[in-house]
Amino acid sequence: MISDEPETAKWSRAASAPSDEVRIIYVRPGRTPSAHPPRPARDMDESPFTIILKELIERIRGAYAAALVDRDGESVDYAGDIPPFDIKIAAASWRIVLSQVGDVRNIGKASFISIRAKNQTVALYALPDGYALVVLLRRRGGLAGTVRAFSACVYALATEAGWHLTSDVAPWFPVSVDCDARHRPTRIVYGGLAEPVEVLGIVSGNHARLTRRERGYRIRLASGPEITIVREATGHWYAEERFG
Repeated sequence: MISDEPETAKWSRAASAPSDEVRIIYVRPGRTPSAHPPRPARDMDESPFTIILKELIERIRGAYAAALVDRDGESVDYAGDIPPFDIKIAAASWRIVLSQVGDVRNIGKASFISIRAKNQTVALYALPDGYALVVLLRRRGGLAGTVRAFSACVYALATEAGWHLTSDVAPWFPVSVDCDARHRPTRIVYGGLAEPVEVLGIVSGNHARLTRRERGYRIRLASGPEITIVREATGHWYAEERFG
């Protein structure tokens, strides 16, 4: 939502008028024409975090903006198809919500929150040192099958920022996979390298927390390591172990 009102006035109104908060933090993503319009110009230089956030948006169906914010609601970096000011205001406002939920003692620490409303879905992910990841999704945007996408994003952010992650964050990492006519993996691409693979077996059950529409494989790389890879319902592939 954009107006001619000064940024300081907008922020003051958002903080002082709770009744307006939902209207302010909701950012309409706009229509999606057949030819994608140019993205709004950034108001800060891109960083390694930008690439990580862009990849997260691409891997979550319906996502159109994401931001990494600190404990005070300041955006460290962002990515998306809407103006930077709108992303930052939305991220700062939802960061307040995450903090308020965390202050409720009887529910314990909140590490992940998803809010599905009539016009928008929002995902909030608590990160180390008071940082948080805020993702905005279009109406009917789904979070089903996005656990590995968030895991891959969190690990990439932690690697870049030097954070220590707790053991309850499942280690998944994005990879590219070529398949044969039977849709079985034949080659894997990671870190700019590519090598053929041998399928050792199909993974099922709770080992890789697969849903009905996902397929998992235990494979051996030509260079020797054995790893588990999963193709999510969205078509994206993830490796359960870091390698290379």
